[in-house]
Amino acid sequence: MAQTAINTIKQWFKTGSKPTQEQFWSWMDSYLHKDEMISQNKIQDLNTTLSSKADADQLANKANADATGLTQENITAWNTKLKTLSDAPSDDKQYARKNGVWEVITISGGGGNTGPTYDKNGVFYLNGLLRLNTVYATELGSTAGTKALVMKQDGSVHTVPISALGGSTGITPVPAPSAKNKLAGKKISFIGDSITSFGDGTPEYNSATGYTYDDVWSGLVLKLTGGLLGTLDGVAGSTVQGSTYDAFAFRRSKSVAQDSDYIFIFMGANDQRLNRNLGTIKPKGTLGDITDASNPNLNEFTGAYQLALESMLNHYQKTQIVLMTPLKAFNKDNTGDLNPNSDAFAERVIELAKLYGIRYIDMREIGITGYNHKLYYYDGLHPNKKGHMLIAEYVVGRMVEFGVVDGSGGGGATTIDAYTKSQTDEKINNIIIGGANLLKNTALPKFAPNTPGEGGKNGTGNPVTMSDNTGYFVRHTPDEDKVVATYGMFLAGSNLGSHTRSMDFRHFHTENITIWGQSIPPNIWVRIKQENFTSTNGWSTFTCDTAGVAIDVRNYKIELGSKATDWTPHISEYNLGASPNMIDQVFPWTIDGLGIVAEENGDNDRALYNLPYIDFIVNILEFYFVFTDGSTKRVDGLKVARLSSGKKGIAFNASIVEEKTPTKMYLKALLK
Repeated sequence: MAQTAINTIKQWFKTGSKPTQEQFWSWMDSYLHKDEMISQNKIQDLNTTLSSKADADQLANKANADATGLTQENITAWNTKLKTLSDAPSDDKQYARKNGVWEVITISGGGGNTGPTYDKNGVFYLNGLLRLNTVYATELGSTAGTKALVMKQDGSVHTVPISALGGSTGITPVPAPSAKNKLAGKKISFIGDSITSFGDGTPEYNSATGYTYDDVWSGLVLKLTGGLLGTLDGVAGSTVQGSTYDAFAFRRSKSVAQDSDYIFIFMGANDQRLNRNLGTIKPKGTLGDITDASNPNLNEFTGAYQLALESMLNHYQKTQIVLMTPLKAFNKDNTGDLNPNSDAFAERVIELAKLYGIRYIDMREIGITGYNHKLYYYDGLHPNKKGHMLIAEYVVGRMVEFGVVDGSGGGGATTIDAYTKSQTDEKINNIIIGGANLLKNTALPKFAPNTPGEGGKNGTGNPVTMSDNTGYFVRHTPDEDKVVATYGMFLAGSNLGSHTRSMDFRHFHTENITIWGQSIPPNIWVRIKQENFTSTNGWSTFTCDTAGVAIDVRNYKIELGSKATDWTPHISEYNLGASPNMIDQVFPWTIDGLGIVAEENGDNDRALYNLPYIDFIVNILEFYFVFTDGSTKRVDGLKVARLSSGKKGIAFNASIVEEKTPTKMYLKALLK
């Protein structure tokens, strides 16, 4: 049968139609069966495409991607043409190319490096450290801000303040006239809402909750640039529009110091969150009187913002004003925007900045989305400490683009202090960054109480594992008239100045307490550390200075090095590279307390107790018993539950082990 047009076939198969045998056959004859061969002349543009390809003989002398097709003559010719190797020394020494210069490779021997060394990829090391992009002249307006980027041989990169590195004592910085930072020493003022405010009127940011001004984005901008605080005008809940006491346009357009060098305006979060009247842009100079509460332009976002800008540009004629678009607000429990129209408010701020010739920063580009906002917001809008740091770094980064902060040098640069290259190198060469956690079971460290001393003041009672909305922790509670004083973890040689220890502490006393010589405010988790610490023995201890105060602890770490890093499990607890929220490991049967006991739980008559991290397991993905005869047994469907004994464990049927003796177990599980 002949090929039938597709529109005709469609008419045969309409709803209610009854196609005939002939129509079915015609339908099938109109298409190619998969056993039929397709001729080349039926493939569209095949001949045209093939005619543009190289012939086989043309590819005979091609160079393969892995260079296997190159002859020695080819290699020599390419090197000569590119001038990459033609200038290499011709003696019998080993060289590596660094910054366009050939340097002799010195192989380190024994327990330490004798000089610069290079790996097979030409990476330059000195005393085990790779120096990357070292900032010799600070771009941050102060010597304390100078940083070096260093890399350990395990591949981890760390930014370390120069002031915190080793090196000879008495090293003094020298003037660095090439460094330019227009914000250093300048008076900077801030106008905003709760995201900008700091003080007792803003509960999420005041010092009682553990925040200091250095934790809020405005304070961080000053810290990162060396700027000086002019006026901080942040009012929680305030809007741009309106005629209330806290409205930006009506009451606060002249609220900061007139001698401010820079004013950052970070308003609009509440306007867009509440979806207030956006309004339209009016011609400049037609907005009316800003002091007239009945001015209708005060009742819309755009009109009020225009009134404020025109008032400020007239009042602060020598001041650089920078507009910041409002942060997006998200539903704290999911990925949704609280106001889908929020982009219109951000775009309007940008339009106004261009209209009045003012610099602007689009905060939508900061990297906070509906998918990651819980990392940076604690409630869908207000930033946590990590969020404030992200804001500050982004703002400073945009100022770099404006040419306000610039490390490239140039005329008219502000002279600041910095360390020379040799001074920086000396400091870098003396740093040893920590890494591996040398102690096991440190997520929830249960320290033993110290023996009573100092007139019987010491005594912690029994450490108890607890949890709250911050996660799991161990609480050490003393008697009313005693202080928390502990020992309990011993690591030989860790008290000789070559190790660093750190731990998270929390207490609920009404005032600060002292641990490890550091003052800890109440009601918040604080990570404190002792770098290069020494003691009279190898016991790792801590003592509170206030009687009757319970101490919460978690995430204890001892590491070899002069700089502390974040807490990580011991290598025996997690595989390297595994997520901290996951176990994927083989455990030996010798773990303290691990074992199988007889216990009736429905169809199961055995229970596995004292599994590592059993309190944190939310889902067991894989589980295997490994027996002494080398055989294995996979067990599916296991769950962590409170068993009939009252203990947490895993119930299973005795037939699974079949009188065999376990020697190991493999566990893959998700953690809280």
